[in-house]
Amino acid sequence: MSILQLIAYIWKLFFPWALVVVVIASTLYVYFSTHENSGSRGVITYLGHLIVIGLGWLLGRWIGLFLISLPILVFYYYLLFHLALVVVPLSDPDNWREWIQRFLLLVWYQWGVQYPLWIVSDTVGQGVEIRIPGDQFGSFAPGLVWARSHQVVGLTTGLAFSGVRQSGVVFTKAYERPLGVVDLRIQLRTSWIEVVSSDGIPYKALLFAAFAADREKWDRDLYHQLVRENPSLRNAKEPDRTSGTYHFSRARLHALFSTIGISSPSDDSSKPKTIEWDESALYQIERATREILSQRRLDNLWQPEDDRNSVNAMDEIAGAIRDRCFLQLKKRGVHLYSCRIVNFEFPRMEAREEKDDEIRQKQLKAWSADWQREAEQTRAEGRAEADLLKQEARAYAYTNLLTAVAEGLQETRLLDPHIAHYVIAVRFVSAMEGLIEEQPEGEESREARTSLEEVKKMIPWATRE
Repeated sequence: MSILQLIAYIWKLFFPWALVVVVIASTLYVYFSTHENSGSRGVITYLGHLIVIGLGWLLGRWIGLFLISLPILVFYYYLLFHLALVVVPLSDPDNWREWIQRFLLLVWYQWGVQYPLWIVSDTVGQGVEIRIPGDQFGSFAPGLVWARSHQVVGLTTGLAFSGVRQSGVVFTKAYERPLGVVDLRIQLRTSWIEVVSSDGIPYKALLFAAFAADREKWDRDLYHQLVRENPSLRNAKEPDRTSGTYHFSRARLHALFSTIGISSPSDDSSKPKTIEWDESALYQIERATREILSQRRLDNLWQPEDDRNSVNAMDEIAGAIRDRCFLQLKKRGVHLYSCRIVNFEFPRMEAREEKDDEIRQKQLKAWSADWQREAEQTRAEGRAEADLLKQEARAYAYTNLLTAVAEGLQETRLLDPHIAHYVIAVRFVSAMEGLIEEQPEGEESREARTSLEEVKKMIPWATRE
């Protein structure tokens, strides 16, 4: 027996067993490699391919592989390609590169070696969770982050910011995971903030703010100013993604994602909390609002400092808040549309024994004393002005009386010099009647009329020669 015949005999004897060992070993390897992230899906796909290949080999050896197994596998992946175009979410339907990525994602999913598939679980982008787990450190890209058309996902490799690609669905590369999500729509927020006025009185103010990821076109001066303060805004003069409804600048979103951080655990929870970009922007506005309001006395909240026509204290406060934080938000990639105080809330001062309440009561009493003093001063000025008007009125009445008597004497002497006394008395009584008629009705006016009637009765006796 030659060596070749011996090798052929050993091959025929041990090949079936060796094949069984190889199949079992490879199946176990596939199972333990993919079981953690896919269960039994990967090993089922592997065994299905082995069955198709084995069937072709048994039916026709090499010809069976090319005429039976290969067409079945090609048809299988053809159906898988069209199924991927239906099942896997898309961002750009006309992008053929995205077709390939969707196909590869479904293929690796069938084999159980997929990258993690993430999903934005709410419309405001506050929650990103893994829908299908996977190995992001493997070699079977891509992964997927499913988001809505108004959301932009920022990616990170763990050590560095990977970038922003597009709004909506994003395909991830090796080591990439979502850092955060930015909602490109205008964000409307309200917040109660605690403030202490400049005269030491605490109260609460309701703040309303409207802001969004900056998509405005900057002028040259503003661009250079912002780049000096934040170099990451280089090449961010205007949005560079203008397709679709929501435009954005990747450089500005890079600056915006840099504001996302992790807070220390609170007393109520042992888990740290992620500070989202909108929370950071709202905190910046709240701090500016607190600084502006703390510079005002409580009575100046409704009185503008620039007291002119058509000037409102709320508009003045809103303008001061906007001026304080507009550029600070701009260099973070946020555009502030509006911010203003819409309501105040003052604590009730009930009789308590706590020291803080006593201090607040004293502060309110001191503030009330200032107002009472101003009110008393206003009333005193009013009384003084009223007395002055009364004196002027009295002097005017006396002047009219004397003028009437003088005119009567002059006219009487011209007619008959011998009846001057009687005319003087009559003129005096007539002037007094006119003066009493001008006075308001009251006890004094009635007494004056009674006295005047007595004077009328005494005129003939007093003027008799």
